[in-house]
Amino acid sequence: MPDVFYDTPIPEIELALDGKVDFLKKTNPWGAATEEESPPAASEEEAADRLLAILRSSPRYRKPTS
Repeated sequence: MPDVFYDTPIPEIELALDGKVDFLKKTNPWGAATEEESPPAASEEEAADRLLAILRSSPRYRKPTS
């Protein structure tokens, strides 16, 4: 179990936590206290930048340094 924790990049953990919070908000059986506007959709450039940041943080996608 600790191996999985230590090998998981922080951006993936943050993404999982954001998804969990979003799921819990959307499936709350008592309803939301206040209605929140959904954030504006990211542009293609922003989405590409975020994906590259995630891939760069993963050890398997890093360029080897010599």
